[in-house]
Amino acid sequence: RMLGFVFFFMIGLTLPTLIIGHMGNFAPDIGGELVKLSIGNLGMLGEASSKTKSGLVEQQSRFVILPFFACRLVSIQSLTEYLPWCDFVGMVTFFVVLVWFRFRRLPRAVRINDSENVTCRDFSIELNLLPKTLEDMPQSKYEDVLREHLEELLRSVMEKQSHSRLRHRRVRDPEPKVCELVLVRDFGGQLHQKKKLAILNRQRDIAEYKHDVVTQFKLEKKIQDRKEKLEKLGHLTSQDELPVVRAYATFNSRAQAKTILHE
Repeated sequence: RMLGFVFFFMIGLTLPTLIIGHMGNFAPDIGGELVKLSIGNLGMLGEASSKTKSGLVEQQSRFVILPFFACRLVSIQSLTEYLPWCDFVGMVTFFVVLVWFRFRRLPRAVRINDSENVTCRDFSIELNLLPKTLEDMPQSKYEDVLREHLEELLRSVMEKQSHSRLRHRRVRDPEPKVCELVLVRDFGGQLHQKKKLAILNRQRDIAEYKHDVVTQFKLEKKIQDRKEKLEKLGHLTSQDELPVVRAYATFNSRAQAKTILHE
């Protein structure tokens, strides 16, 4: 709606140029009505225009008839001082509204939408730069250790806030708890290799159905190479023993998620 008002305002600023240009007769033989609406047709040549010694009409002596001022004759030179300013004001207004919409209106709308709509994102955070393995404990205990660490951090922060005066005026927060914790593990490219192997097997089955021996032979060689790479990487035994890349934690309240981010 705001852009509609801006475009309507810009049309109002360009209307004088269109109307006065359409009334001119400077370029009537070049094109149709569309050419008359341009600034190239601005002004009229008539008896009031001065002529040179050779009999040619001077272009700077053109005049304009203002229809809204009792058909008053105005020199083209005095009028062209103001028409470009109308276009300039229209373009400046358009860019100012764009900047205001991008850096003021849009972020405010996003904040309002986030406050009115509660999603899982409000309660969750992403944890990066975690240690890949545990030094003194089994790797399978990684999730329990990280969960206990986050909950202990929340308890310590809430104890510090409980001594504040503002803390007593607030509603009691829920128990500090990590409701869900998801670990992203490093499979060493094994899943990617298995996906490629499945695609090659499908292509081999298609070639076998079409009795394409040459393509089937090439695919068999590629499949064998993929299997050898998988054997080097090692078969997937237990995901709990794989190194950790990052983690996603969901807490009991939005305040707890923000607390972890600031800590």
